[in-house]
Amino acid sequence: MTRAIPRLQAIPKDQIFSSGELGRAALAEPSDDHKGVRIRIDATPGPSELEALRDWVGRHAARVVVEVGAKVPLGVLEHVAGVPFVVLRSRTDLDGLEAMPASVRRLSIGKHTKALDLGGLPALPHLEELQLDAPSVSRGPTLPALRTLAWLMATDKALPFIEQQASLFELALKNASVTSLPASGIERLLLFYSSKLTSLRGIEKLQDLRFLRLDEPKRMARLGDLSAMRQLRVVQLVGAQTIGDLSDLCSAPALETLNVTLTKLDAAPFKALKGKLTGGSFSLKTPKATRELLDHLEIPVVQGGWHEPTLFDL
Repeated sequence: MTRAIPRLQAIPKDQIFSSGELGRAALAEPSDDHKGVRIRIDATPGPSELEALRDWVGRHAARVVVEVGAKVPLGVLEHVAGVPFVVLRSRTDLDGLEAMPASVRRLSIGKHTKALDLGGLPALPHLEELQLDAPSVSRGPTLPALRTLAWLMATDKALPFIEQQASLFELALKNASVTSLPASGIERLLLFYSSKLTSLRGIEKLQDLRFLRLDEPKRMARLGDLSAMRQLRVVQLVGAQTIGDLSDLCSAPALETLNVTLTKLDAAPFKALKGKLTGGSFSLKTPKATRELLDHLEIPVVQGGWHEPTLFDL
């Protein structure tokens, strides 16, 4: 059975080490149920340090997250074969991406103010999760196993790279300035604090979409027509008072569950969904408004799952 990818948030503080500490006799061997070990390479390792790194990672690779500092040559990645998770902090260039181990299943690349050049990145056969913080990608491979893409600060120029990923299942955009949504076969879409979407423009191209989450979009006047979204079952709204008109929820033909959180509204925008929803949860302007809406809709409380901490590392 494939081991779960380690999560940065779950790694205990006493299991975070610099690469220079790997030769210490006091460094404990992680147990089988260990939540992971984080190895920070903040300075270019010397020969003895590289030897200790290769040896230790070689014995524990499946549970190791390797974090490469901004000024460390990426050739160091040749010495961490077998690791599932690599973090690249903010860098001026990405020269040396060719050294990325084929074992990597999650890759997080820190903040860039210009387009990322991922032309040197191999088409990693096991990469399931990718997090980027940049306006776009100028060059990059098609990643055959990529399932989850989490992107900070994406612009419209990011859309071609997204559309290139044929296996993509889940897309999360945070603080994005896109004006339209990409054509994709994704089933899950999460939009956190988008600044330029005035509606869900382009959503009709997402014919497989089953789950939609919206967090406080800044300029969204309305959702837009959802009648083409025949697979959309679940919608989560956080801070929905920022959306001027929510009446388009009724146009989603298969909508079953609606979760509304931190929303300074009364029940009125949601009453027209009676007879359509089979479950949901609401946190409206007042507890009374929430109770009245649930009584009106005659549905059980069904809580939504929240997993955004696993999407964004940087």
